[in-house]
Amino acid sequence: MAVVRLMRWPLVVVATVILAAALATRACETVTRRGREAMDALSKGLSSGTLTTSFVAALPHLVPGSGTSLELAAFEAVETVTRTQDHRLFFDLLPLGTTVTEIRVPVTYRYQVRLDAPWSLEIAGTACVVHAPVLEPELPPAIHTDRMEKRVERSWLPVDVSAQMEDLERSLTPTLSIRARNPETLALVRELCRRRLADFVRSWLLRTGHWQDERLTTVVVHFADEPPSGSEERGVRN
Repeated sequence: MAVVRLMRWPLVVVATVILAAALATRACETVTRRGREAMDALSKGLSSGTLTTSFVAALPHLVPGSGTSLELAAFEAVETVTRTQDHRLFFDLLPLGTTVTEIRVPVTYRYQVRLDAPWSLEIAGTACVVHAPVLEPELPPAIHTDRMEKRVERSWLPVDVSAQMEDLERSLTPTLSIRARNPETLALVRELCRRRLADFVRSWLLRTGHWQDERLTTVVVHFADEPPSGSEERGVRN
């Protein structure tokens, strides 16, 4: 009996420690499980449209069709526009030479996405995928006529080339507007625009508290005018 009385309190202490450890382990498991559940619920909520709704609501309130856009890139290029005119007589049977008129002029191209067009944001793993409107040029492009250069090559026949030059000048705006929309020209700025738009969205995610290391690490931008293949690999990482 004396031995039992001596061992009673040590046994009580040991049992208490074991019980406390078991309760602590269970509490940690509960907190971890609830944390995962909360994170899963939050991620599901974002992917189901909450993120898109929040982002669109944060954009300026615009009148549809007002043309307000987010500019993403601009660059200047020296463009050359040339026109050739053949001079002939007698039902085009007698060639009288060729007159060439040419204009070289610096042009600033600007590229943007419309804020009043449809936007969509979704969660794909740890990526925020942005389905942005079409990447498009601001039209007409800015033509720097103060630095315009003109050149004329006359045929051997004396002709008045002023009308031909004036016609060439009138064609500048529509010609350069077509060049601004060319896939080759768009390709020069597309990746820069993608990075800048990703930075824009990432800044919004940071301000609103949606960007968290364990949940979002990448912003992927897909423009409406490009196929989806390969776009998943392009993004801005934390």
